[in-house]
Amino acid sequence: MTRKPPAVPPKSVLGSIPYGKAELNAMYAWSIGAATEAQQLLAFSHVVGGLCRYHDVSFRPGEDGRRDTDFAEGRRFVGAEILKMTRVNPAILERDDA
Repeated sequence: MTRKPPAVPPKSVLGSIPYGKAELNAMYAWSIGAATEAQQLLAFSHVVGGLCRYHDVSFRPGEDGRRDTDFAEGRRFVGAEILKMTRVNPAILERDDA
């Protein structure tokens, strides 16, 4: 069964991201280039939404809030860069005038 990241981000940004057997299988298959279409989508979703926590709010209050916020924003930045690359039309990269 696929677990979704919690709706409310955990207070600690260092905690492990929940995953199940499906995510493990998908990530492994993806890493060796043998993932099915469904596994590719699950692995991509787990990386961006789970590991990078792209959809979470980065702000963390409290005494260590600034460091935790910076760490959370670093995670989100990786997710944002991955998503940005998926929005580029590869056809424009092959044009001579691009």
